[in-house]
Amino acid sequence: MNHLAVTSILTVVAHIIWFASMTERKYPIKKTVLLYGLYAIFFTVWAILAYSLLGKDSPYVIPFSFVGTILPAILLFLYTSSDSFSKKIFLIVTYANLFCIIICLSILICDGLFPNLSIVKQMYIRSLVRILLNVPAVLLYLWFARPYMRTVPGDRRRTWYSISLVSFLFLTVFATLINFLMRDGHSAEQMILFITTMMIYCAVLWIVFGTIQHMNAEVKMELITQNVQYLQGQLAMAKEHASTAKAMRHDFRHHMQNIDLLLKHEKGETCDRVQ
Repeated sequence: MNHLAVTSILTVVAHIIWFASMTERKYPIKKTVLLYGLYAIFFTVWAILAYSLLGKDSPYVIPFSFVGTILPAILLFLYTSSDSFSKKIFLIVTYANLFCIIICLSILICDGLFPNLSIVKQMYIRSLVRILLNVPAVLLYLWFARPYMRTVPGDRRRTWYSISLVSFLFLTVFATLINFLMRDGHSAEQMILFITTMMIYCAVLWIVFGTIQHMNAEVKMELITQNVQYLQGQLAMAKEHASTAKAMRHDFRHHMQNIDLLLKHEKGETCDRVQ
């Protein structure tokens, strides 16, 4: 049970770090930390209960533990992030793909380096390797992907839903690969399929985000063009108002000169009468 508790704690820490990295915080940091702390406690207790009640050899223990822990994490992420719903869906599906990729890598690494371990030790080593693989993945996301994700707006719902659907299709492939690897062990064909699928998935994401970036650049250029046209219109209007004001000042000056001449003329006539 000790190794199970340690594995559960390390796994929930990895989940929390990932979801916190993807979250555009909506609530104060104290509330956010409290919510994730409660989730960490729930995750550990649920995982231990799943293995205790169902038994480590039960085929339902992993699905029961996974569903009971990942669903609250998804709901928590949806609740605490201020991004649009469509963008959050894409982030969740992408994280699920990355999680499956890391699971596949941990299985391949452990089976290659430690082929003769017992089921319990094998599960424990795979969990440790999976957690270690999360460290460089999180750092790469924070340094490269997160700043880029912040620049992509979340108001393009159709675009986000479309790429989420593509990511979900890849997720079904990765989940199937995990099932094969855990049931039958790894083979050269499965390894080639995994590497090929992962490379295609990365290429698709690269193309999709490049397209989105290009679309954003076009939108920005359109906004700049509209602003330039608006400013040109305002400038033309200002010039027209300036010309009108200049003409009004000119007419007003002549009007005042005429009034002055009339007053002088009237004053002269008055003086002549008096004399």
